[in-house]
Amino acid sequence: MAKSESPRRTRPDFNIFRTVAKNQLIHLLESIGEPKDLVLDDELMRPLDRIIGASVLKEHGVSAIYKLEKGSLLQGCANRLYLFRPSVKNAVMIAAQIRADQAAEKNRSYRLVMTPRRSVLCEKILEREGVYGAVSFDEFPLEFLCLDEDILSMEYNPFFREYFVDNSFSFFQTLASALMTFEGLFGKFQSVHTVGRCANIIYCMKQKLQEVYGHEASHRVESEVGTLILIDRDVDCISAVLSPLTYEGLLDDHMGISSGTVDFEASLVGQPKSIKWILNSQDEVFKDIRDRHFATVFTHLSSKAKEIQSIYNRKNDMKTVSDMRTFVSKHLKGTSSQHRSLGLHIGACESIMQHKSSTGDFENQLRTEHNLLQGFDMKFCQQFIEDSVLRCFPMVYVLRLLCLYSLTWGGIPTRLFQQWKNDFLQSYGYQHLLTLHKLRKAGLLVEQDSVSTVSLPKIGVRKSRFASIAKLLNLLPSRQNECDLRNPTDVSYLYNGSYTPLTYRLVEQLLLADRIPGLNEALRNFSYAYHTQETVCIPGIFVMDMRL
Repeated sequence: MAKSESPRRTRPDFNIFRTVAKNQLIHLLESIGEPKDLVLDDELMRPLDRIIGASVLKEHGVSAIYKLEKGSLLQGCANRLYLFRPSVKNAVMIAAQIRADQAAEKNRSYRLVMTPRRSVLCEKILEREGVYGAVSFDEFPLEFLCLDEDILSMEYNPFFREYFVDNSFSFFQTLASALMTFEGLFGKFQSVHTVGRCANIIYCMKQKLQEVYGHEASHRVESEVGTLILIDRDVDCISAVLSPLTYEGLLDDHMGISSGTVDFEASLVGQPKSIKWILNSQDEVFKDIRDRHFATVFTHLSSKAKEIQSIYNRKNDMKTVSDMRTFVSKHLKGTSSQHRSLGLHIGACESIMQHKSSTGDFENQLRTEHNLLQGFDMKFCQQFIEDSVLRCFPMVYVLRLLCLYSLTWGGIPTRLFQQWKNDFLQSYGYQHLLTLHKLRKAGLLVEQDSVSTVSLPKIGVRKSRFASIAKLLNLLPSRQNECDLRNPTDVSYLYNGSYTPLTYRLVEQLLLADRIPGLNEALRNFSYAYHTQETVCIPGIFVMDMRL
């Protein structure tokens, strides 16, 4: 007798985070008299668009929205709300605007709202600038932002620099609070795995906060999410410096995706201005091509165009009003939106191809990356990196290659490092001496002789360490195995079959009952600070993607 299958679970509704954030922001707005101006930090423009629209802001008394920037802001209402990330730069700009108002004898009420938390440093700066007594403070705990049905992000770009370069722990409490909020909404995690020092600290901090505030989620009979896996970014920096080859990866590399939104240039949309386009599963065209290898995207888009055209051709077969009503209600609306999306993504593909063909040498760049991973033809790799620097290829691509060399080989030999450093500064400017210094502090770009002296979480890995972990988890597929880019059976297709992301392999192994022997001990030996805490795991649990 066949074994009965457990009922399929539905995905948790992560839109609740949007609802919570929206209600909190509305509460803040209603606590201030009307009418009021809203001055926004530029970094918060996109995240706020995903939470609340301009029409809702106007309904709650916001008469005008301004971007926080240098210079005075004398126009506007008697009530002003500043919503900003707590940074020295923002605090100084706000203080300058308030002083300008005072000099012009403007009588205003100021509410300074910091997100995700108030900062004592910002308050001290405002006190030093002499405007502390003229303002009141509040905070807006913006935590998870739902970018798609299975993607949550905190959209906090400075985190990597703050922790891995500046060794700052300022954002840790926000991360721990966000996890605590998550458990409060969806139930307690049934099993937890942390890989990396940062991940360990954050989860321990979350547990301490729950002890202090008594915010346990044990009242839920059944959790909606079974497994939490926290992995430090430094565990797999190689995946981040390799050239992306999926459509979504290249789109982000070329145009930049922020808070799940991309700006399509005016030339692509055939309009006077660029448009903002949300990239998620509601866009059927994007959903089909986002994870496809770029080499196969045009073929798929061509098939999609023929499919849409065939639907439009049905109008020629309509003979009655009933046929027309059925066509409009069932086919036309969805097809029209797909038609527009198709045009945008075709234009984006053409723009990406033009960009890759006109900047640098993309084919040899991919060959160099593959050889660095496999340890083949190092003379070619060194020559291509040198040529790229001297020919002033786009700086970000050159830095990726330098970091990849350092990460896979435990640093760059001193002679080559000094030569490439001098050539790089002469090609791109000596102001980037600070850029190289920060990369060194992060452990991403170091000399082999100085690897042992680099402090911080050790991102720079010795060749033996990288080779060992790659062999243990089979990160480097055999050269004899041809990768089918059209119908891939292995995730290494992301990099033309040359590399399987370490993060993917870790998640795969941590979710398996039958793991690779010695995996736990190996992770600890590689200085990944591995920790696991498991209870009875519920089968069929949905695993989400949470990003910073």
